[in-house]
Amino acid sequence: MSICKLILGYFPLILFLSCSSPQRIEPIAKPATDSESGELFNMVPNTVDGSASSTDWKTVTVEEVLNTQKYSYLNVKEAGESYWLATLKADFQKGMELSYRGGLLKTNFKSVEFDRVFEKLYLVSEIRSSGEALTAAGPVPSAENALASKPNLEGVTKLSDIVANPEKFKNKKVKVYGEVTKVNQMIMDRNWLHIKDGTADKYDFVLTSQSSVPVGHSVLFEGVISIDKDFGAGYSYPILLENATFVK
Repeated sequence: MSICKLILGYFPLILFLSCSSPQRIEPIAKPATDSESGELFNMVPNTVDGSASSTDWKTVTVEEVLNTQKYSYLNVKEAGESYWLATLKADFQKGMELSYRGGLLKTNFKSVEFDRVFEKLYLVSEIRSSGEALTAAGPVPSAENALASKPNLEGVTKLSDIVANPEKFKNKKVKVYGEVTKVNQMIMDRNWLHIKDGTADKYDFVLTSQSSVPVGHSVLFEGVISIDKDFGAGYSYPILLENATFVK
């Protein structure tokens, strides 16, 4: 078989694969690093050096804490075994008992911040101090602590109302309140938060913000509704709450 025939034979398959990708693609960033670009927790599948850990909660004791501007590196001990966790920065202390679940295993992870290699490190977004009912990055720093109490929900728009009639809210400023189910940090210079409020949970509602709230917390945000937002390269959103700000 000639080379030309071989190429022509594979052309339909190549065309099919290139046209069968999903219409809506989650923004994907560069390979994970610990630089202040905020890419550490994007957890892009093709950068994984290991597999995700169990979804069961694990209890560990903190033996050492290293902090960057945005992240905390924790040397922890579990049943006599020591290894490292990396999570969003919080007030972690040596001797503190923590529980975490999930996490993405990285082996021989190069830290630019500390100019060292961590042989075994888990990127963790669900972590809590012992006895605290927190489901995210530890005792949450800064303004996000205000989420511990339910805010005034006057004037809040249900997600189901926006989903049912997006044209009504196009280019309008709205308040939404819901639980964060997923966070992608600082992709295209913004954070991408997925939320649900119990009214339209089958719809993957996304907002963008310069603020970041850990998974499991409920948030009150105010932003502008955009519809049919296309960032190019497949980053398309039928509904998007943009430039959302945290409402105290």
